[in-house]
Amino acid sequence: MKGDLEMSRRWSVPISSPVRLVSSVVLLITLVVVLSYWAVILPLDRWFPAAKSSIESLAGSESSCTTALTTTLRPNPQSICEPLDITTTFTAACPACPEGVNVVFIMDGTPFPDWEEQVALQALSVLQRYEHSSGKKVSVGVLHYDDRAVRVALSPTLNLATARGALTSFGHKNVPRGVFMSAAQRALAMISEGRRLHNGQSDPECEFVIFFLYTKSYYEDKGNEMIMAGRTILRAVPNLYVGCPQQDTDKCEVWEPRVPKSPRYYTRDPEATKLRGMVIRGLRDVDRKGLVSMRSLSTDQWIPKDLEVLSSSFSLRPTEVATDTGATRLTWKWQGSQLTEPMTLTFRVQPRAAGEWQSKVVNEWRDSKNGTGREEVLSERFSVYDEICETPTPTLTPLPSPTPTASATFEPSPTPAVTETPVPSTVTPRPRPIYLPIAVRERCVPEEVHADVVLVIDVSTSMLRLTRTGRTKLAATQDAAKQFVSFMDLAVPEGEPHDQVGLVGFNREAWIQTPLGSDLKQVHAGIDALSERVAELTRLDLAFEVGAQAILEGPRLPANTPVIILLTDGLPNQVPYAEDGTVETTVLRAAAAAKDSGISVFTIAIGEVSDTNPELLGGCASGEDQFYYTLDPEDLAEIYMAIAYSIDCPLSQFWGQH
Repeated sequence: MKGDLEMSRRWSVPISSPVRLVSSVVLLITLVVVLSYWAVILPLDRWFPAAKSSIESLAGSESSCTTALTTTLRPNPQSICEPLDITTTFTAACPACPEGVNVVFIMDGTPFPDWEEQVALQALSVLQRYEHSSGKKVSVGVLHYDDRAVRVALSPTLNLATARGALTSFGHKNVPRGVFMSAAQRALAMISEGRRLHNGQSDPECEFVIFFLYTKSYYEDKGNEMIMAGRTILRAVPNLYVGCPQQDTDKCEVWEPRVPKSPRYYTRDPEATKLRGMVIRGLRDVDRKGLVSMRSLSTDQWIPKDLEVLSSSFSLRPTEVATDTGATRLTWKWQGSQLTEPMTLTFRVQPRAAGEWQSKVVNEWRDSKNGTGREEVLSERFSVYDEICETPTPTLTPLPSPTPTASATFEPSPTPAVTETPVPSTVTPRPRPIYLPIAVRERCVPEEVHADVVLVIDVSTSMLRLTRTGRTKLAATQDAAKQFVSFMDLAVPEGEPHDQVGLVGFNREAWIQTPLGSDLKQVHAGIDALSERVAELTRLDLAFEVGAQAILEGPRLPANTPVIILLTDGLPNQVPYAEDGTVETTVLRAAAAAKDSGISVFTIAIGEVSDTNPELLGGCASGEDQFYYTLDPEDLAEIYMAIAYSIDCPLSQFWGQH
């Protein structure tokens, strides 16, 4: 009771103080108004930003997926007497990195810049080719750094051609104590700047950093700084590729392999093509795994009211049929697992009135990141013309004639009035257009290219030397070749487009180990059997001749690109001399003959430069970007995969080409 009295005294206002009472009421009203303003008038996220993000996540963002929706009605024009065929097709696709790819090069000073510039330009060429084939935007920025500062050589740009100058303008400079950490931090800032060119997309899987750096083995502080710089980048960008522009073991093999995630993302002088392969594989991996998938989709098609849907004609019965403002609405519903292949819906409609009509189709979907999308298309306008539809003429049964009686008196019948039988009007059908499939679509989609490939493999005694892992070069080559073959499209349904693989071995002679075919087990067995035919000498001329023979004898698939991939670890040996006194000319002529027959030639050299003559093998290839070199056969799997991605459509696919 005492407590109650004390509270009563504490909160009561003496009646003898009316001014104080009025002030309290005014203060209370003001407080309520202010709180109402902040709670209602101002946005909710001013007070509860977490609530805003939660609401946005429930609503979903715009999906990056597409459906490439089309619908057609044939024939057009059409008689009212005959049904029309309606075909609706779509392909659900959720491309990775729909806003494109964001790349930063970090170039360091080196007294021998040729290698760094060469492989950087190769990587740029891969990015340009990817941009062309995928249709996605690719941005590139370039940084230069030395032992004092980091300089922006090229701000992020979508004009990839301008990057060439920035990649080749650093010049000769020895920087074993570079500002590695500052370079890494500035690269991440440049990645953020590049996102503006991609509509603000910030998916790290779509971002790449290519970092050239080196130091000396006794600069422990700089070595540790290099490692920390790599870790700093990897925390934000998972695709970090590292290159060492030095051949000196003291400057390359101590620190750099510990900067990227693994040695497979590391290359060094004189590996002429590994960086290109790393970038090709990185782009392919991003595209193949996909960052978003389609979760559900609904297809609605509206049929005008004067077209009757023939329910027995559906290739796939709709989930729902309803009438919507006089039109018929057909609905199909799909789950993501059903959308892995192109979808085609066909059915027929019977016109009930003449006129011009259109059909509308709408796809609406939700993806795995809760993004939503919608695509709507109208068919072309189609005409239904009126016509008297033919109906079967009924067969009349003649009535029996009356039997005459004896008392009947014949009297001629009056001549009946002639009644003209109306001649049925003849409706001449309107001529209908003829549709001829002569459209030329010159398009090359890497994923749709198939090839007839012959692997030409050196089986000389030098291939028995050991790699860094302790196995022979031949064993490493055989494993890499099997991986390449397994990557190809061999096991496909009969009649479907597919790849073919053949195998040629060479040493003192050359032979077809396995002819072109699509039997994976047979090819693997042929690769394993190469170990049984190891012998001396390296007849590169015969290797090209028999490789071309294996292609031309086939059996070929005309739509496939013909390809030879030749691998060797040695110089031409016991090759006949040409009239100029060199064996190189003989080898070049054999390679040229293969190329002249329409075959695309790739060459791979493994081992020391002095043992393989990269200049000769580069001249044998169909282009400078089709020659690959590596010191160690353990890198062959990367090279073979890069070649698989590099195979183009054959010229015969294009109009007017041979």
